[in-house]
Amino acid sequence: YDVVQNSQGLIDSAATFFVADFVASVLGGLTLSVGGSATAQSISLTSNNAIMIEIPINPTVAANSGGEFWREKTNCNFYDTSTGKMSYTGCMKTNLVETSATVATLYCNCTHLTDFSAGIDPDIPVCGDGIIAPDTEVCDDGNTVGTPADGCSETCTIQTEQGWDCAGSTISICCGPCNPGQYRDGCTNLDGTIPEAERSAGACVNCVAGKAKAVVGTYQSVCTDCTYGTYALGGAANCSSHQP
Repeated sequence: YDVVQNSQGLIDSAATFFVADFVASVLGGLTLSVGGSATAQSISLTSNNAIMIEIPINPTVAANSGGEFWREKTNCNFYDTSTGKMSYTGCMKTNLVETSATVATLYCNCTHLTDFSAGIDPDIPVCGDGIIAPDTEVCDDGNTVGTPADGCSETCTIQTEQGWDCAGSTISICCGPCNPGQYRDGCTNLDGTIPEAERSAGACVNCVAGKAKAVVGTYQSVCTDCTYGTYALGGAANCSSHQP
């Protein structure tokens, strides 16, 4: 194998030309030639005999580019001559080893030879990144907070057992239950007739005078009228038969 490591200048030019989000410190080329020939040979490999590629990256640059989930989303990429764009296909990330704050190595098994680099792959699903991955996530509200409940758990499942429900095709909007004496008003995110950008989780508001709500319940729980002969002030959990 003829391994070629190009300069940082080429990375900068490629990042500008391909509009790619590079986090690698080199653009390394792997080519195969016969008997010292200058002509590259085409090869076809499978996952069983893939070539391991080691790409040096800068964790600080990667974190600035990929944010909180840069470790999960950093992936090997290459310039696809058929599309004229950087592509993440044909390589499977196997490991990412950080040596220091500015030095790390990305390991990928690749089934082809080309010019390799590394970038932030937006198609890698990560729970908490605010993008619902239909194959692996039921919801994603942009965080991994599970306790206290916020509708979407730390594993990106809807916290229905705590009375929540979520909807959305990109980032989830979740409606949850309110404390006794309050109900959820303005929850419109579960109505499929409303454009996603206009959906709202609403807010918890006090029950009006003459109504009460004794339990937390679910996001659909409402305040109910006090029975004849009883009363309740605004925000009451229970109706009372005695005037204050």
